[in-house]
Parts: sequence; C-alpha cells; structure tokens
Amino acid sequence: MRSPRVICLATRRARLRRACDRHGFLCLATRRARLRRACDRHELETMRRPAQ
Repeated sequence: MRSPRVICLATRRARLRRACDRHGFLCLATRRARLRRACDRHELETMRRPAQ
C-alpha cells in the first residue's frame, strides 16, 4: 500500500488524498484534472508520463 499523502505543487506540501479528491485532483504540472490514481502515484510521475 502506498502512503496516503499526496504532494501538491500548489502548496508544495504533502496533503491527504482527501484534499486532492476534494479538488478533483487538479495538478498544476499539467493544469488538468487527473484520476486519483495519478495523484496517488506522484505528481512527478504525472509530469513525466501523463496518465489518461
């Protein structure tokens, strides 16, 4: 199981995935709404390879 914390570029802080889920997983990296899978994985990975 992965850690239940997600790093948001918005504040550069580790937030609970609950907060991310609330905001609809908006990543500043691509400024697009991604699935919670991408956010849970890591914002860095989303930048390297955007998940559909």
